[in-house]
Amino acid sequence: MKRALLVFVLFSLCIGAMNADGWIDQGHQHATTLAVTSLDGRLPQFFFKDEFILRSACTDPDDFKNKMVPHSRGTEGPDHYLDLEKLRGAPVPRTRYKLIAFCAERGIKPEHVGFLPYAVTEWTEKLAVSLYEWRNAPDEQREALSYKCLTYAGILAHYSGDLCMPLHTTIHFDGRVGKDGKSPFKGLHLKVDGLIHKVSVVPFDPTDIEPFNHEYLFEEVMAEFMRSHALIDRVYELEQHVPALDQEIKSEELKKFARNRLRAATRFTAELYLTAWKISETLKPPY
Repeated sequence: MKRALLVFVLFSLCIGAMNADGWIDQGHQHATTLAVTSLDGRLPQFFFKDEFILRSACTDPDDFKNKMVPHSRGTEGPDHYLDLEKLRGAPVPRTRYKLIAFCAERGIKPEHVGFLPYAVTEWTEKLAVSLYEWRNAPDEQREALSYKCLTYAGILAHYSGDLCMPLHTTIHFDGRVGKDGKSPFKGLHLKVDGLIHKVSVVPFDPTDIEPFNHEYLFEEVMAEFMRSHALIDRVYELEQHVPALDQEIKSEELKKFARNRLRAATRFTAELYLTAWKISETLKPPY
């Protein structure tokens, strides 16, 4: 199994970049694989037996934005970002619908603000529910349910990875926004998306990763969000060094930045997986 994971990591570092939003496909797959690898022995064994489902599912949220499925695209897109500046210093409401109400009171379109922290929190809880179901299922049903758990885990990893990419937390998502409030669409966003599959990190010691207190899950997600948001200026300081998707990183400072973000996405995703597993221990039947 470890050999298979190593082969995949090397493969994801070598294949060409694909045109997708968020960390491009290889970046999401790279971080997700490393997150699972770092938790060897701390999650059910099915996480380590079929990485194909995780790799496939962790790119699905970008596929849901296909222009040929406009209803899916319309609701999916805002789950990939939250433009913090549009809240004008107000605290981020604790639930998705409280944010919608907040926006309604101020005449702001909520889809122009985004829902990324809610997507991370909600999918962590959905994974917990599916893991609870797996825990309590008869043996003959567990294999089928494990596929559902892996699918949910992959989808969660996409959003947790997006949250660790600073340009998903700001109005300055593709160049500094001008006085007219519009993005210049410089192409920087896609190039930054292409960074983390070009670097590697030393796998985590599993004992360094702990689950969040599920009662404060949203607060922990927002804390990670703010750590990512704090790096926006650093992205623009390094802008001149960011290579095209098909080029390697030459700047040592940019490599350091990319490793930092890969490590953050790996750690954060692993923490969320452990949190979901911990929550699943204490859930009760829904009816």
